[in-house]
Amino acid sequence: MAPADVSFATVGGIMRYQNGGWILGFNRFFGNCSVFDAELWGILDGLALLMDRGYDNVLIQTDNLE
Repeated sequence: MAPADVSFATVGGIMRYQNGGWILGFNRFFGNCSVFDAELWGILDGLALLMDRGYDNVLIQTDNLE
């Protein structure tokens, strides 16, 4: 049986320019993992997407309370 803090997790994110203009959005299903792990994987995926597109200066903001 899985611990109480582990369940099905999905992550989504958006990337915007400094002026608020849209760059891209993404979402991903992770399966069973903790909220904290899903948040970190979402940040990593977002950074990888931006690096693939040549962005090298980013600010990461999250609204997760856990």
